[in-house]
Amino acid sequence: MTKLLTLLISITICHNAIGQSISRAMQEKAYAQAIKEFLTATHKRDASVFDTLLVGRHPDFPAISLPARIGNTTILLCTTQQADSIRKRNEKLAFVNIVGTVAADNSRFLLVTFYPGYVHQYDCKIDLRYNSRNHTYQSVFVDFKNYAYK
Repeated sequence: MTKLLTLLISITICHNAIGQSISRAMQEKAYAQAIKEFLTATHKRDASVFDTLLVGRHPDFPAISLPARIGNTTILLCTTQQADSIRKRNEKLAFVNIVGTVAADNSRFLLVTFYPGYVHQYDCKIDLRYNSRNHTYQSVFVDFKNYAYK
């Protein structure tokens, strides 16, 4: 009986954690912070500065909006087809796909970077921790994995 009760409590706790709903505003804040951390880390790494960053709206991207600017970088949330059209005018623009998991306390992101064109350059993994006292996300881990990037 004790094992059954323990199992039921465990299932309930796991179900509640999985079913935890994160507000749209929290998701937007986390994604914006992940992009900010990406821009900062990329600049520290090799002095790269992006005037405009194309962020891919793909099937796994949540139904959220992003700020028009993060720091000094214009953010354009667009589909691959829209990015193709924009890149016809400026093929040097960077395109980033973001996959993330936003939770109440910790969030994880993978930013997959492509330029020029759609040449895979590098991936950037970012972990954020939510600070409930000041309602902000703070970076706890940033790491790059190189591909074509030198």
